[in-house]
Amino acid sequence: MSSVRLVGPGQPRGYGAALSLTAVATLTGGATVTGYTFRQTAAPFVALAGTGNTRTFTAPAVRTGGVTLTFAVTAAFSDGTTASDTATMQVLPVTEWLATADGEVPMTWQQASTAPLLPAPVASIDPATHRVSWTVPATPAGGRPVFSYTVQRRPVGTGEGYTTIGVVPAGTTSFTDTSAAAGSSWAYRVGASSLTGIGAYSAEVRS
Repeated sequence: MSSVRLVGPGQPRGYGAALSLTAVATLTGGATVTGYTFRQTAAPFVALAGTGNTRTFTAPAVRTGGVTLTFAVTAAFSDGTTASDTATMQVLPVTEWLATADGEVPMTWQQASTAPLLPAPVASIDPATHRVSWTVPATPAGGRPVFSYTVQRRPVGTGEGYTTIGVVPAGTTSFTDTSAAAGSSWAYRVGASSLTGIGAYSAEVRS
């Protein structure tokens, strides 16, 4: 039996991002596709444009919390059968609103993604508990606020590189490495992310 798969944006995006949906049909028994029907199953609704097996849309503005958009496609085949599939994507909340003569307007994903990266936090550590703490980095001129912090570690004295062990939201200024065995020695570093991307990592601190 013929089938269809709906491929959506692969990772979260913010307001103003240009996105697309693609229906990929698998045909059997000599069937052909006679048409695709795209739809969105819940608000906030976006305008879908395009023809054939592809639709494009612009990510909407979301004030707080983010939102998951769910899309569905139904493919009709020449043998009289149909098949459906769904895809979801997460829209990130707008972190900044620009004041204009007509009121507040949301800052687009493109504006945020071209802003300067955040500088490195200053990290410290409690060796007894493997608890890493850090300062909130100052937002550079034209930069975007902190969205999250990434904590990485590497074993001391082995030559191995860093691996990520935690990502925590803005407002958090510490992380305890509960997987580190008592008496073990690790090097840690912390990087601050904004919608632009992750900035410079802190100087490493060791337990």
